[in-house]
Amino acid sequence: GGRGSDSVSAWSIALLGVAGGSILIPLNSTMLAVALPSIMDEFHVGAGTVSWLVTLYLATVAIALPASGSLGDRFGHRRMFILGVGAFALTSLIGAVARSFPMLVAARVLQAASGAGITPNAVSLVRSFAPEDRRGGSFGVFDMLISTSAALGPLVGGLLVAEFGWRSLFVIAVPIAMLSASIVTAVVPSVRPRREARPPLDLAGLALLSTSLLALLLALSAARGGDRREWWPVAAAVALGALFVRHELRVPAPAVNVRLFRVRPFAAAVVAVLGATIILHATMILI
Repeated sequence: GGRGSDSVSAWSIALLGVAGGSILIPLNSTMLAVALPSIMDEFHVGAGTVSWLVTLYLATVAIALPASGSLGDRFGHRRMFILGVGAFALTSLIGAVARSFPMLVAARVLQAASGAGITPNAVSLVRSFAPEDRRGGSFGVFDMLISTSAALGPLVGGLLVAEFGWRSLFVIAVPIAMLSASIVTAVVPSVRPRREARPPLDLAGLALLSTSLLALLLALSAARGGDRREWWPVAAAVALGALFVRHELRVPAPAVNVRLFRVRPFAAAVVAVLGATIILHATMILI
């Protein structure tokens, strides 16, 4: 009985530690939306320019996620999670002391790259330490905490900006990250993947994914500027996207398993999340 209670307690603490690091990405993303006017005033930039703080953050996360998942498979998910959380804390401090808008944008990109190391490895950690009979409930609690943090972001961000200024949004991430890393280090066991189980990195696939997403951003920027002659980023994004899908279908260990999109419930869920994310961030930026 005592051992069972200790096991449940350790599992609960581990779940909170992993979720604590994972909420940094959605929380930081939605919190910053309410700080955009303050940042515009301080650095004297327009609404179109300041929106890159959100756009580049999300684009970098999308580009870095497959790479961080592959690195977790090779070097251990616990190690990559702790590295991601620690790097997120460091890059948050860089954002907090930024003295120019380009420096703040660079900090956001580094922050997003660090945060991308958290999410896929967090999911793998939950799957590894949660007892089989509690795995479904563990993922339910994990997802609830992530969704709640995204919803609370504007409220928490508004309170912090009103009392302490927009730089406090970066500072607040540091103790959360450090607490999460400490809990995971102390409670979650380290499991090194077997050498024969380590999949090779799909560097070509990651390069194609990165360049296609960057071309898509350029296409959206050109469309926003109203210059219809700048059609080449659209063509580049479509061509690179097609090459990416073709490449991923041919390699044995793809960075993104595009065959999963043949599963209708999975594809429908991805489309639903994409639509919800577009609506969420577009609405916050406009407000």
